[in-house]
Amino acid sequence: MRDLAERAIAACRDYDRWASEVSRLTEAIRETECPHEAPAEQETHFRGYPSCFKEAAQKEVPEILSRPEHGLRRITLDEIEREVKDCPACSRLVQLIRDRRHARRMLGAAKRRVRALGKRAAAEEA
Repeated sequence: MRDLAERAIAACRDYDRWASEVSRLTEAIRETECPHEAPAEQETHFRGYPSCFKEAAQKEVPEILSRPEHGLRRITLDEIEREVKDCPACSRLVQLIRDRRHARRMLGAAKRRVRALGKRAAAEEA
């Protein structure tokens, strides 16, 4: 039972670490400002200037197979990265998004580990 308790504590620490990292990265993403983007208070009644990232993310390209029934698709994060390479803020945003995706995967793994340890503890009590 002692081994199980130590593993549970380690799993809870991992869960907390990755949950905190997802929150930190989400906040960093929210705070990233492209110098080309018009702030909300400066937007015209027509449309504000979008960030390089937002503009690139709206692009659509033909599917790789380029058969008519496949149509268009939004570009991937790798393709967006190439589009925004000249903007430091949007390049940083791409990396923050990648980091958050990784942190979310790790958080999911930590959740599964906590649940598995909880099930094991319940089985040992029964």
